[in-house]
Amino acid sequence: MRDALDYNALLAALLGVGLASVRRYAKGERHCSVSVAVRLHWLALLIDQPEGAYNAYGIRRWFQRPRAALDGQAPQDRLKGDWDPDDNDIQPLVALAQSASLGLIAS
Repeated sequence: MRDALDYNALLAALLGVGLASVRRYAKGERHCSVSVAVRLHWLALLIDQPEGAYNAYGIRRWFQRPRAALDGQAPQDRLKGDWDPDDNDIQPLVALAQSASLGLIAS
């Protein structure tokens, strides 16, 4: 996660928390809630899919680019607020990430 998303605003937005909170979690100064821990774990597993095909910049862009498979939305558009990995809108991201790791998806 550190290599792919660093401690930037994108990671904070994907987790639904502030950037300062992400930094405190990373330093062990603060414990995250169960829901944030679940989202962080799920994101780590998701990032593991395209990681072999993309560098850190490419992974960040993967979250930001609109995708036809998501009806023109970017993955980050579906990962807003208090989302849960079991939400119906979130599930298609797994298949999208898996296809990205195989080099099958262009948009």
